Amino acid sequence: EIAELKVNDERQQKEIAELKVKDERQEKEIAELKVKDERQKNEIAKLTKGVKELEDSIQSQQWTIEKDLEYKRKHAENSMHRMDNQRQQAENEKSRCNGELNSLKEICTVTVWQLTKDYKYYILAAVL
Repeated sequence: EIAELKVNDERQQKEIAELKVKDERQEKEIAELKVKDERQKNEIAKLTKGVKELEDSIQSQQWTIEKDLEYKRKHAENSMHRMDNQRQQAENEKSRCNGELNSLKEICTVTVWQLTKDYKYYILAAVL
């Protein structure tokens, strides 16, 4: 009976040793999983930060593009107004010049008519 108890005790000691080894393996696996979990959390934090930085950069670039487009639109509108004003000034100048030209034509016509009337005999003599 004592021998059986010793055998039984040895078997139980062996089972306890196996359970301790198994427990140590599981604790080691748990520690490895905790390290892996911590790495994943750090990676997620880095990725989250990267995504936030990209979103901020995109938003900043979008704002810059919108402001640039607004500036260019206003510049284009101002250029169009300037060109319209220059065109109008050119048309006004053309009208003024045409008016002066017509006045000069009229003056020349009257002057030639007057000279012709006053000097018709001299012109006839010169031609003959």
